[in-house]
Amino acid sequence: MTILVKALARLNAVQLVARCLFIEERLTDNTAFPTLTPTLVEIAAKREALQLAITEAADGGRTATAKREQRKRDLKLALDALAGDVISQSADDPELIL
Repeated sequence: MTILVKALARLNAVQLVARCLFIEERLTDNTAFPTLTPTLVEIAAKREALQLAITEAADGGRTATAKREQRKRDLKLALDALAGDVISQSADDPELIL
């Protein structure tokens, strides 16, 4: 069985956005994965929501910080689901995942 290393657990919000952008770039127009669940549009929307929350939480504040952390969790869950779909579609072919 092919293992996909997500390495998302210890990323802060800014690092998670950077990782998400990398994943989006790699999967956009990738013929090996024509349909993804969640879609890249959904992933991008969650990333943009996190980016906005990061900006809003820059000056502190409990509500803004809590919102940022919630958006971070939402994006991580979506990326976990995306990773599962990529593994499923790759049919244990490690070349497709790379």
